Amino acid sequence: ELALMVEKHRPRAAYAVMASPRTGAILAMAQYPSFDANHRDGLQPEQYQNRVLTEGFEPGSVMKAMSIAGALDFGVVRLDDTFDCEDGLWVYRGKTLRDSGHKYGVLSVWDIVQKSSNIGTAKIAVERMGENRLYQTLKRFGFGQPTGIGFADEAPGIFRPYLRWDGLSLSRFPIGQGILVTPLQLVQAYCALANGGQMMQLHVIDRVVDPKTGIVEKTEPKVRRTACRPEAARQMVQALKRVTLPEGTAPRAAIPGYEVAGKTGTAQKFKDGTYDNGLYVASFVGFTPADNPAFVLLVV
Repeated sequence: ELALMVEKHRPRAAYAVMASPRTGAILAMAQYPSFDANHRDGLQPEQYQNRVLTEGFEPGSVMKAMSIAGALDFGVVRLDDTFDCEDGLWVYRGKTLRDSGHKYGVLSVWDIVQKSSNIGTAKIAVERMGENRLYQTLKRFGFGQPTGIGFADEAPGIFRPYLRWDGLSLSRFPIGQGILVTPLQLVQAYCALANGGQMMQLHVIDRVVDPKTGIVEKTEPKVRRTACRPEAARQMVQALKRVTLPEGTAPRAAIPGYEVAGKTGTAQKFKDGTYDNGLYVASFVGFTPADNPAFVLLVV
């Protein structure tokens, strides 16, 4: 499936990761470019690098689910609270923030998630959360640290310590700008949301069997931490279900007969000191059945 997508859209790189939110088991990984281990002539570093572990990118709107889940967890916002999204243009600390291609007025938190409003999400952080709560939230969801999946050279991403934030950080981090994440970190965070706030340790080895003795060492599911309270996770899942409805940003992710919870991300790439209007990292991460997920799947 990844190869078909690459053939159609010709990205520089692409990857997909599927995991079980209940156990933390990685069910599948794929990436492009890749290589045939039997034919290594002309093999380039960009082919054999495990991008799922090492590639950092600004996530854009897929970060909003964790940011708003943190606001729900701290009790500073409810899903039916409303925020003025300023008709698509908001100036904060002298810098303009836009809702790309949209001019929203007053939106509820439900609608901020469904429509993926940058301004609405930033206002939740600025007006209700504050720096300390947002920092705690994103740390609990695992950003700025390796997942500990068991591979060497796993990148930690870039999430600046609280004391190094600047005046814009509070409005930009919650919408996925100014923070660098790996695909595995995103999968881990959404697994926590899908699993009632409990973050399981990601792992790739299911069992080790000794061929001589037949002794089996099985990897037991292990809770890494609590990312948010169950009620906050439940509310966030209800909001993420609306993203795949016809009025949401990801109606094509809907599956007949199932409820799908998920989030889109379209992050402008930072180039030559500015965000480029023609270069993007496009992503979707979701899980189904939404209230009792069999898997979480990220495609970037």
